[in-house]
Amino acid sequence: MSGLDLAGLFKVGIDILTTSVNSVTGKILVQIGSVTEQTTDGDNVEWWQHVGLASRPSKPDAGSKAAQGLVLSNGDRDICFASQDVRCLDRYGNLDHGETCLYAAGDDGNAQGRVLIKKDGSVTLYTNDTNAPGGTTVAFRISPTGGLEFTCQWGSMILDETGFHVRTQAGPRLDMGGISIPGVPEAVTGAFTGYAKLTAPTVAIEGANCVIGMGPIIGQAMWLNSALAINGGPLPLGQTDMALQAFMGSNTVWISQ
Repeated sequence: MSGLDLAGLFKVGIDILTTSVNSVTGKILVQIGSVTEQTTDGDNVEWWQHVGLASRPSKPDAGSKAAQGLVLSNGDRDICFASQDVRCLDRYGNLDHGETCLYAAGDDGNAQGRVLIKKDGSVTLYTNDTNAPGGTTVAFRISPTGGLEFTCQWGSMILDETGFHVRTQAGPRLDMGGISIPGVPEAVTGAFTGYAKLTAPTVAIEGANCVIGMGPIIGQAMWLNSALAINGGPLPLGQTDMALQAFMGSNTVWISQ
């Protein structure tokens, strides 16, 4: 559609026919006109944007739609200082007050890459496996309360208050975590409640030296025994051994071919 001419000073809603980057100045320049009437109103129009942001709109849909601009006519130096592209409104999602979406729609306006900054403090990098509408989500999200989450067609990875969890599409997964006990240092509770679990139909460990042991957990367990009041005081030495076994399960590991 042709833009509205305000006394020859402003062109409102004029189509952006194409863009280019000047090889000498590095500036983005645009050609303006009407995509439906296939006419040109101006070349080498300067493309002014907010400091810190640089973008070029998608190419027009021939004879149909294009990104539109607000152009200031200034003799031999026209300036396009505002723009919109109604073909890409779905990229915003459910954008609420105080939220921001940055996207790149690609040549044809169908590319899916975007950054969503939401009012809950979360930041999401989003695309999908086809880079076109309808693909499987590929997203990396961080948030103040939800930690870190990554998901794609091959699996997922989560780091939150429950621990670290990795899952693959084929089924194998790795889970690590633990719980906190009020009044007890995390270094100690972690020694008792911390866990790492690898789940898979087949698990192979290969190495020149494979070492499996309890490490410093015994000393931490002894400290806990003396620090906690259990039945009015620390456990006797013989019962301490039993308590350690209860916490640790076993200090023996059998490995066979």
